[in-house]
Amino acid sequence: RFEASNAIVSSALSSRLAHRRQVQYAFSRPGVLEGFLTKEEAAEIREVLPRQWHLGISSDREEARALFERDQHSLVAKNVLRPRTGSGKTQDRAASGGLLIDTPSELLKLLNEP
Repeated sequence: RFEASNAIVSSALSSRLAHRRQVQYAFSRPGVLEGFLTKEEAAEIREVLPRQWHLGISSDREEARALFERDQHSLVAKNVLRPRTGSGKTQDRAASGGLLIDTPSELLKLLNEP
């Protein structure tokens, strides 16, 4: 039952949309889905989740950097916390700071930031 859960309820749409990406990232981590599902079910879900790396975590950053060095055109970066509500500034990628970063020079700069 929802009332008995430890879930945090948020009524702000922009907050829910931003956190959806964080939840996708959390579920992509090894062993997380297996805490809720069978190994087979978790494998099926992982097939449709995009691979994600948190650049604030050194092991994720190093893995992304290694993949980038193998193929500089295989990755894109986007701001995980940029909510998309469907209107106004949040829908304008340039104004909201949510532009996709896909050029090798910009990705390398991002991967090398402290």
